Amino acid sequence: MQVLFDDGHGATQIQVTLNNQTPVPLCPDSAYHPYSECTHTVQSGGAQLSIDISPVTDTTPSAIKRWTALYTAPDGRQVFVSEINARTDKDTAPTRSVPPLSTKRLAAIAASGTWNRYLSALPVPSAPPSIGPKISAKQITDTLTRLLPTEMSVSDPQGSDGFGHVVLNDGHGPSLVAMNVQLWKPDDPRIHQVFDGARTLSDGTRITTSEKPPALGGEGAIEWTVDTLREDGLRVVVSSNNARAYGVPSTRKDPALSIPQLQEIALDPSWQQLLPQ
Repeated sequence: MQVLFDDGHGATQIQVTLNNQTPVPLCPDSAYHPYSECTHTVQSGGAQLSIDISPVTDTTPSAIKRWTALYTAPDGRQVFVSEINARTDKDTAPTRSVPPLSTKRLAAIAASGTWNRYLSALPVPSAPPSIGPKISAKQITDTLTRLLPTEMSVSDPQGSDGFGHVVLNDGHGPSLVAMNVQLWKPDDPRIHQVFDGARTLSDGTRITTSEKPPALGGEGAIEWTVDTLREDGLRVVVSSNNARAYGVPSTRKDPALSIPQLQEIALDPSWQQLLPQ
């Protein structure tokens, strides 16, 4: 549901979404939303509340703003309330300096019992299909942190199942380091196409490297990547950027980790220890 709200100081869009199917992440991922200011609290009884202030477009963080409140009930049902300081998120200029409702007001709307009867009317979600073992973001970032050079500071570990990232700083500017850890069937033709023409190591592991601008852009940004596939189907991809997140300008000349360092991390046996026995 969405409405156009105008209190005389500029028209704005306010939206409410009710959900009990695919959970909305509690806070935006900082690798993709570097300007997000998100707080997450657990209330008495187990309900959770996340408040976020972000730009609508990360490439123009000073333009239109989006303020949100996400209420997650103990049973997993969610109420998501958002507002922007514009008529639509496609506008190029805001109608006012900030959205009209305070974050406290947004939180009260999201947590209101008014939504309970509508949430109860939603269909019961079916069990998600089994897609094989999952490796959590914490497992990935914890393992990655142990493999990084000790002289570098490590901050902001985040991610999702199969994906994790941290920000490194060696004194020359922050650098995003991201990892994907996946388990493929060894005979899956799709993954073999990815590694067609790759270099093969003595143990059968295939490996490719690349040095190119990241897919999500960023002025002056460059991403160095090592992609590996072991014979048992374990794929480990690690990349280092010369920016603190995707889509933002570079913060240093080169990424914090070199291709040889990335290769050493990707080939470390620690990743196989994360697989279910």
